Amino acid sequence: MSDYAPSPGALVRQARRARGWTMEDAARAAGIGTRTLLRFEQGEAVRPTTVVKIARALDLPVAVLMPDAAA
Repeated sequence: MSDYAPSPGALVRQARRARGWTMEDAARAAGIGTRTLLRFEQGEAVRPTTVVKIARALDLPVAVLMPDAAA
């Protein structure tokens, strides 16, 4: 059994690909730039408001993409 949990960026990439979306498609749906989405998928920090936009566009729980945020 593995303790590996995919990173938030990996989860976004998986959700995007499951929809058949390119980075451009997902960025457009989220209302953000393609470079911003790329940075998030690669594990770089983005603004919390941007994470919310990404989560909504891909129908993912915000809490999954912001695991360090206090609940």
